[in-house]
Amino acid sequence: MTAINASHLLAAQTHTPSKMERWEFLIPTISVIALGSIFIPHFALGIAFGTALLFAEVTVILLLRCCFPLPAPERKNEVSEYKQNIHRNPIQATLLGPFVEEVIFRSWILPALRAITGSAPFAAIGSGILFGAAHLVNPHDGARFQAVASTVWGIAVGFFAISYGLPAAIAAHIANNTIATSASVALS
Repeated sequence: MTAINASHLLAAQTHTPSKMERWEFLIPTISVIALGSIFIPHFALGIAFGTALLFAEVTVILLLRCCFPLPAPERKNEVSEYKQNIHRNPIQATLLGPFVEEVIFRSWILPALRAITGSAPFAAIGSGILFGAAHLVNPHDGARFQAVASTVWGIAVGFFAISYGLPAAIAAHIANNTIATSASVALS
């Protein structure tokens, strides 16, 4: 690798996006939401459900943080690698992640648990617990709280997916993550 290529790569890694670039992820995300709402049954209902669930999730996290405060970070202005990754790759958080996670947890795990147990409620609860557990490995200080909130969220979306289907669950997840990512970008 030449010195020019190496310095170009380093510059690309340390590039700070402009205010406009920080919001570009909303163009494909809003396009998916609009097209899904027009062409996919229950997609708009999923958007509304995901938005409502986000507020429930934030409430759970705030209550947990009041009852079980996190230790103060060593450096107050330090941004976690997890948050930096979301800001570098917002499409991963707003579209790719929701699609992949919902296919895994609501299209594979939920039906498998339902087939094994013969119980839709057990399948929704079980897939929600596994969904929350998967969020324990997120590399940030609030992962425990996120896992608890994601468990509650996952159970609710499990029941929602049983009633309205996978596209509606994906829509709920897209809405949740898009609002959360937008808030994170706005507050940074």
